[in-house]
Formats: sequence, structure tokens, C-alpha cells
Amino acid sequence: METIIKNLLDELLVKMGMDFSSIRVIEEDENEYYINIDSEQAKDLIGRHGTTLQALQTLLLTMLKRKGEMGINIILDVDGYRKQQIENVKSLILVTKVGSFPLSNDEQFMIDIDRSVLGTSPEAYSNYRDQIRQEYS
Repeated sequence: METIIKNLLDELLVKMGMDFSSIRVIEEDENEYYINIDSEQAKDLIGRHGTTLQALQTLLLTMLKRKGEMGINIILDVDGYRKQQIENVKSLILVTKVGSFPLSNDEQFMIDIDRSVLGTSPEAYSNYRDQIRQEYS
């Protein structure tokens, strides 16, 4: 499967006129593949807020299905962009822990969002509290 994915993506990128130095395909779980493209044109392949990257992932998955490869899941990445986005979100979530000291504007904004429920009605807060308890139980 790794070879099929690599060949299809290689063909697609060449047709798009995109330069890349490597394509790595890693099977992370049964029928789940992480694919990373190393490229000097990362900005073009990622697009604004990752929209081009998402479109490429959808296109590649469609191409795989047309080749009869059903039931697989892929995550397409360029120069580790998606992995970095996940790490950024994780750090923003962790900053909401009591005792954390926010450093950046994004972290301070996350604290404001997390604590904004304290300014709502007692009923709204109670509903929020119950949802959080259910989510983490």
C-alpha cells in the first residue's frame, strides 16, 4: 500500500508542477497511513490555513478509492505542518490548567475563553460543569 500511495502522490505532484524532495509513507495503524511531503514549496502545498493540503488529501483518497483501495484512512502532511498544529492546540489546552502562566496572546485568549463560563448564569455554569464531567468520566 505504501508504494501505491507514494506513486499516486508523486504523479499528482509532478502534474501540479510542485517540487518536492521526498514522500514518506508510514503505516500508523491497520489501514491508517501518515504521509509527509518534504518540499521547498511547502507554503503552496499547505495553502491558507491548510485548505490546499486538505484538498490534496481528499483528492489522494479519492484516487486511492478509484484504484479499489477502500477502507483506508490517510493523513497528508507537508514538512510536519499538521503535527505542529496538533502540538500548538495541545499546548493551548494545557495552558488552561490551574497554575499555568500564559505567555503569549493566544494563550491568554485561551484562558479568557476557558474562564468566561464563570461569568454566566448559575444554570449555564451548572450545565457546562456537567458536560465537562461527563466528557472526562
